[in-house]
Amino acid sequence: MTQHLLAEIGHDHRLLIEAANVVTASRRVSKESFRRKMRVGFVKAGRLLDLLEQCAIVGPCQGSSGWEVLVKAEDLDAHLEKSGLTPLVGRAHAAHETRKASTS
Repeated sequence: MTQHLLAEIGHDHRLLIEAANVVTASRRVSKESFRRKMRVGFVKAGRLLDLLEQCAIVGPCQGSSGWEVLVKAEDLDAHLEKSGLTPLVGRAHAAHETRKASTS
């Protein structure tokens, strides 16, 4: 991963890791379903999906079909480490589960 991309991720590192956990739970993702699961706005969802695409976690957008997820959940930690990102999977997953539980 380039230094430019790491700089672009910046303060969204934890959110990006959480997003990676969310998308790897399925084979395809649409911006709307992703936005609802992450509880973020339209612009933030688009930015996160762009970053996930640059990290090769999702493929390019296929129009109304959304994004194909390229990385399996069980391979995510290794993919993140290879990409130069610290896999905060345990903490990100816990944050996602906490968020999910608070909406129930």
